[in-house]
Amino acid sequence: MDNRLLKAKLFEDGETAFVIAERFTNDTDSGITVKILQDGKEVCRYTLSSAHGGNAAYYLYSLGGRDYLLLYTPTVYQGKADYSYKLFSLTVDGDEVLLKQNGVEFDLTDAEGFDVEKLLAFSDEVNALFAESILIASSLDSELAVGNGEPVSYRENYGCLDGSDADLLQCETLEQKLIAFKAYLREHPHSPEIPG
Repeated sequence: MDNRLLKAKLFEDGETAFVIAERFTNDTDSGITVKILQDGKEVCRYTLSSAHGGNAAYYLYSLGGRDYLLLYTPTVYQGKADYSYKLFSLTVDGDEVLLKQNGVEFDLTDAEGFDVEKLLAFSDEVNALFAESILIASSLDSELAVGNGEPVSYRENYGCLDGSDADLLQCETLEQKLIAFKAYLREHPHSPEIPG
């Protein structure tokens, strides 16, 4: 689907907003623009682009009869990872009103910078948010996608680890996977085979 229109109570005063996700293509880029409208007027917009190797997603999160935007940005660059989210509503002027945010940083080349407990806690927290969300638009893994209005099936399981040389296929749980990866890092410090 190229475009998607959602109705949501995103504004602090409880007013209804329309969320539109539209694909675009030009000479240098392609992506998705997420527009927030009230009474037919654009209040704000967010852009996900394929040209910058994008790794972000916008979701519509619902809690207690209210809706919020959930921005998720799991980023890996040169062996360092920074996964974060921001949950917010909007004023009618388009200013963000932060409800909650969190993140976790970890090192894919050093066991000392790879905290299994923090990674598990973060994935539990963000997966609980995903369970109450629908996808608006995504550029995760540099693949553009517009949501279909269905509940989010995505769960954070640190897929960035799967491309390593660590033997993770035998792991049945996320905790086992993280423990096995940390053990791999201890045995292979500063391994250059880590993706990202």
